[in-house]
Amino acid sequence: MTPLSFLSVLLVFLPFVYLQEYRLPKTVVPSHYALSFTFNRQVFAGTIFEFSGSTVITIKTSESVANIQLHADPSFLRIGAISLDQGGEIDSYNVDAVTQILTITTKADKFSEQKKNGLLGLLQKKTIPGYHLGFYENL
Repeated sequence: MTPLSFLSVLLVFLPFVYLQEYRLPKTVVPSHYALSFTFNRQVFAGTIFEFSGSTVITIKTSESVANIQLHADPSFLRIGAISLDQGGEIDSYNVDAVTQILTITTKADKFSEQKKNGLLGLLQKKTIPGYHLGFYENL
């Protein structure tokens, strides 16, 4: 193999390996999102740029898992609390700032195969970037 062909293979292979860190596992699939946001009217006047809200995510698992991973941008969302609607206890949750993946760990294997599991997340006040304001003004 020539040095040039080796370099070509390396350049194709390395990004693939690097991007795998940003992929979510295929054992957990979100099947429904219910979002609720509360905006102060001054958001649309451009004097306040914060909102609060909540989300309920229904997930399906293909096998028993001890943690759930979802995409979350910590620079945009500040999570106030997470709970399970089937009575399971959350051990911890953490958002990786680089991969933007939220990992929720339970105290036991509460996310079991063939069940719908709901997550309730409460969002604390957070700034809305200007380019998103136009969308909400039209709702």
